[in-house]
This record gives sequence, structure tokens and C-alpha cells, in this order.
Amino acid sequence: MIVNQVTITPQRKQALDFSQPYTFSAAQLIQRVDDKREFNSLAEFSGDKKIGVTLGTNYDQMARAVSGINVQTYPGAPEKLRDLSAGRIDATLDDRLMLPYIIKTSKLPLRAGAVLKGAEQEMGIPFRKGNPEFEKAINDALNAMKQDGTLKKISMHWFGSDVTQAVAQ
Repeated sequence: MIVNQVTITPQRKQALDFSQPYTFSAAQLIQRVDDKREFNSLAEFSGDKKIGVTLGTNYDQMARAVSGINVQTYPGAPEKLRDLSAGRIDATLDDRLMLPYIIKTSKLPLRAGAVLKGAEQEMGIPFRKGNPEFEKAINDALNAMKQDGTLKKISMHWFGSDVTQAVAQ
């Protein structure tokens, strides 16, 4: 079995069943190091400001749901981060769990911006609908890993923080 971090959404729940959530995240902004503005909501990007997102992601949909925002889409992180660094956009919107990695590997003068309130996400393990025995087995395994500390240990190793708990606002 291969497991990937998949956000549990109402749309995805129509097509798939999910385990209980095992990681928690939220949308977070990336800004230039020299940009001293502190954005705290997507609504602050209305008007002449531009926000970059990766095409087809949850963050693309999230940004487009707020009227008046100029959303620039990109095929991937490298392109939007280069535009951010060059000043062609004001910020990018990404998963807070990925920010340390994205910023470090980009080698660009970027910094983490605000974690957006109301943009919390739960991640679970997706699987084919209608298999309660499989769901129970997955949830039992996740519960055992929580109880013995394995999930937290994995979280600390890969993310540097405990992502098995809901995001504190």
C-alpha cells in the first residue's frame, strides 16, 4: 500500500472513502524576504495585488472563491516562486507543511507568511468506497501508531513539528 497526504474534501468524499485524519495542515502564504507587508487573509489581495497558485490545486480553488482577487496560475512551484522573487506577484498560497522545504530548496529570498485562518485541512488515506473492513484496519493501524508515538516521531522527522494535531490558530 502506498500512502500520500490527501486532503479530505466533500467532493472527494463523494467518490472515495477516507481513513480518519492523520495529518493536519492549513493554507499559508509565501512572500519575499524584503516584503514587510503582513497579509492575514485572501481578501487582502483584492485590487492590484496578485497571488500565485499551482493550477488545479485546492489553493487555486480557495483563491478563486474570493471575489476581486487577481489569481495567477502556474504549472508548479518553481515557476510561481521565480515570479514571486522577481516581484511579478505579491505572494503564493501553499500547504504550510511544504513551506520549509519549498523555501529552502528554491534558494530564493523568500519567507513564510501568515497561516490563513479558516483554511485548515485534514488529510487522510483515500480508498475505494464501500469497504468497511479495510477502513477499520486502516483506522486501527493509525490509532496504534498514534498510541505508541510512531506518527508523531515520523511527523517530527519529516516536518519538524507535530502535524498529527490540528493547526493552532
